This record gives sequence, structure tokens and C-alpha cells, in this order.
Amino acid sequence: AGGDQFDDLADRTDVIVVVDTCALAQLDGLEASLRRCREKVVVIDHHATADDVGAVQWQDTSGAAAGVMTGEMIEALGWPVDVEIARALVTAVLTDTGWLHFANTDARALRAVARWVETGLRMDELYRRLYQCDRAERLKLMTRVLESLELHCEGRLAVMCIRAADFAETGARLDETENLVNEALRMQEVETALLLVELPDMVRVSLRSRDAIDVSAIAGRFGGGGHRRAAGVRV
Repeated sequence: AGGDQFDDLADRTDVIVVVDTCALAQLDGLEASLRRCREKVVVIDHHATADDVGAVQWQDTSGAAAGVMTGEMIEALGWPVDVEIARALVTAVLTDTGWLHFANTDARALRAVARWVETGLRMDELYRRLYQCDRAERLKLMTRVLESLELHCEGRLAVMCIRAADFAETGARLDETENLVNEALRMQEVETALLLVELPDMVRVSLRSRDAIDVSAIAGRFGGGGHRRAAGVRV
């Protein structure tokens, strides 16, 4: 929703819930509106980077995903979890843990997913919907990304970029850049990967690390943030 539409909705609601971020930089155009109605804003987030967004801010940096936290809250309130709710919660966890193979995957997340699968959720069907429904345009964009690959620091740093022209020429959408930064981590020597995406008025940078480099600290120097091994910034 745009600023004016958000203000209208905010005036007519009792509670505003912000999930999976506590950074004003990621809430483009809503900063002033959120400050105005701060007293009824609730935040559920697992990132270390935190701005003063809401009157209630539940931050658990040990959580693998905000979906784990949300599911625990639903269960603590005694609300039923049917297969549709389970699908949403599992999707939140799987997309934040790389289908349970990123370093943030822990027993807490695995137990949560196991509970939700018991509702009758089919993991094979969910996998197809999440990871096997790419448009041809996205694969063309991926080709551009790989062609842009540069290696630095004796192969330990990978830098890739997407220019505005790449979107126009391939027909791909901005949301189809999701997870492309991880492609560089397929190479054994690469420790850190960066993907720079040219937008009309800024460059969005996604940063990923295997272990040694704290990319959230790097992003924080430029006004961004995130996790130790996955972060982002807009410059």
C-alpha cells in the first residue's frame, strides 16, 4: 500500500503487525506513517538490525525465521493450525533456511516444520510451487547474472551484477532476482558473494557469506543490515 492508502488503513485498525524486519530502510515510504501510529505497531522479527519501529518489538535473533516465531505465538494462543496456515508457516521457514540447509537451520525450526507437516501438508507439492515454477525470463536473467561474475581476493569474493537493461532485455521482474546471489556459493573457493541490482534510483546489494565474514556488519556500514551470513543494503 502507498503512504496515503496505508494511513487510511492504519487509522481504521487496532494493531499493525510488521513481520520479518525491524529496519525502516526496508519499509520504503512508510517511515513517517509508522512513526505517527507507533503506539499500535507490533514487530515480530529475528534480525539483529533494529530501528525503533513499534511500541512492542519481539526480536529473537536465535530464531531461524520469523515464521518459527509466528507459529510459536499462534500455538501459545491456542489457535488451531490447519493445512493452509501450516503451508504459510512452513513456506516462511523454508525460504529463510534454504529448504533447511542454511546454517540457521536448527532443531527448533525442524521441530516446528514437523508439527506443521502433521496437518497433512505435502512437502513435494510445496517444493514444486516454490522452486519448480520459474518463468523462462528468470532463467534468461540468471544467465546474465552468471555472465557478469567477477572473482576477487584470490577467488574468495564473488561479485555479480544485474543492470536495468538486463530486466528490459530479458523481460524478467525484480522479484525474480530472489536467491540468485547464492549461485556463486556453488564454487568451493568462494567465501562471500555480492549481487548488485541496478534500480531506477538506487543500487540494491545482496550479500552472502559461508562463515568467516560477517556481512551484516558490512551492510551496516552503508545503512543496511540483516544476518551474519545474509544481509542487504540499498545505496
